[in-house]
Amino acid sequence: MRVRLAIISILIPGVAAATDWTIPSQSLEQALPQGCDASSDAGLEDCAAKAFQAADAELNRVWKRALASIDQSSDSAGNLTSAEVGQWKSDLIAAQKAWASFKDLDCNEARSFEYWGGTGRSLAVLNCQFEYTVTRTRDLKERYLDR
Repeated sequence: MRVRLAIISILIPGVAAATDWTIPSQSLEQALPQGCDASSDAGLEDCAAKAFQAADAELNRVWKRALASIDQSSDSAGNLTSAEVGQWKSDLIAAQKAWASFKDLDCNEARSFEYWGGTGRSLAVLNCQFEYTVTRTRDLKERYLDR
């Protein structure tokens, strides 16, 4: 019995730490548009949707620049054939599509089940989409634009 209690006491904090129940996240709160009324659940959800739309628009801008940088990289280095440049772009496009599918499935499907259809579900999904989008944008900037 003591062993069972010891194991449970070790596992429970790990499970709690692995589940992010902080909604909205600190980064989403900081990204809420100026003048947004987040004093109610509906207002907070509307503000979060606007923050996600802005993050998604930024990702789209960075994405176009990242793709264009492949041509610029190959021109300046001069050591890639046009077929290799085409393959690089094709691979990056496939990776982006896979990332978008992952984000949608993880946020819209898996994450929503974590909230058992409760009132926090919509905000949790928006928060998830926002966080993944900001992270992907940062990744693309670091890899393609900030070199």
